[in-house]
Amino acid sequence: MLHTNKIVQRLDTHCSGINRRVQDRRLLVILRLFLPVLFVLAFLSQTAVNTSKVSAANTNTVNTNLQSGGSYLMQKTITWGDGTIESVAIDSDGIFVLNGMKKKLVGFTDPLQFSSGAYWDSKNLALVDTELAYLQSKGVRLVHMQIGFAWRSEADYDRILQLYFDHKMLIVPLFAVRGGGTGWDNLTTLDWTIAPGISVTKALTTWMKHVKTFSNVVAIVLENELDMKGAYTYTVDQAANYMSLLYATARPLTTLPLITKFGYAPGSFATAVQNALIPYSAINCFDIYEASATDFSAAVDAVNVWSGTKSKPSHTWVTETNYVTTGFDATKLTPSMIDALLTHGAAVVLVYQMYGPVDPETCLFDSSGNPTVTCDSLLTNISTWQSPIPELASVTNSNGGI
Repeated sequence: MLHTNKIVQRLDTHCSGINRRVQDRRLLVILRLFLPVLFVLAFLSQTAVNTSKVSAANTNTVNTNLQSGGSYLMQKTITWGDGTIESVAIDSDGIFVLNGMKKKLVGFTDPLQFSSGAYWDSKNLALVDTELAYLQSKGVRLVHMQIGFAWRSEADYDRILQLYFDHKMLIVPLFAVRGGGTGWDNLTTLDWTIAPGISVTKALTTWMKHVKTFSNVVAIVLENELDMKGAYTYTVDQAANYMSLLYATARPLTTLPLITKFGYAPGSFATAVQNALIPYSAINCFDIYEASATDFSAAVDAVNVWSGTKSKPSHTWVTETNYVTTGFDATKLTPSMIDALLTHGAAVVLVYQMYGPVDPETCLFDSSGNPTVTCDSLLTNISTWQSPIPELASVTNSNGGI
């Protein structure tokens, strides 16, 4: 679900020298546009007590002046299940600071989609466990994930979150319901009914109260690529009003950074939505799909020029990436492409996707949870990508949004 219509609306106007236009995959676009119906997010209480949950001594602080010349967007201490303690922060440049060392992180996006069943089914939990064990062994620390509607019990929700905690993964969960539920009307009604008796804000409120209790959650993403509306008919103002509603609902419930992510699409509508929504995002986040290191470099350069006018952290998070021309092909994603994103200003690069039946050409794992050859090749470079980096210039703004 995380990936919507990159192919139809990929970059061809933001970056000079990039002239490819991707067309004629409208059917796939339509399928993706309606996937949110399958992923109405869980509204759950915070009752389980274990080491993964936030305690009085394991809380988050925002905008605390602990760093020379700047401040942290988020800082916390995590006590992992094996008893080890880790200091985790996001500095005012958007860069992670782990145990006092600044690091750019390379990870994955996990839509938690499966060939059959849901994420709480034992076979799918086993698949995720296999994937995470491999990623942990390679040094991956960060995953962007979407957790669907757990209609059976809260325990289902906890099991998948606990798996990520057990493998020491820092997670950035996504709340995305655009297009979902019987009450969806293209944002004419902002707080529509997504399930009987459950509005968007009610779902978000209970979802937030539950997800934030897991201490390895480091930021929250509100909605997915509203700048890429596809067949939807909402306006820029409606998109902005919707994000304002989500932000107003979520902000009082957590001190974690709240962010939204954009699809890096050409056109006046996309740019207008990005300009309208960026005040609600603590960090610039873009999903960038290209076909060469040169094109990836140009894409990040263009984002940096745009974000430089928005008083936001100086380093972008690339929340989805993979190889694309007229179609996806993860086998052609190379380390040099990840290098290009990092060296041109990305603080985080997340490869889409771990495994899922939607966009199978993008998968870095197979249906049994085994890594592909491309995955193995990419991760031979992770120690270099995530090596401690020198002190970087801090920016003056660190207000985490509006």
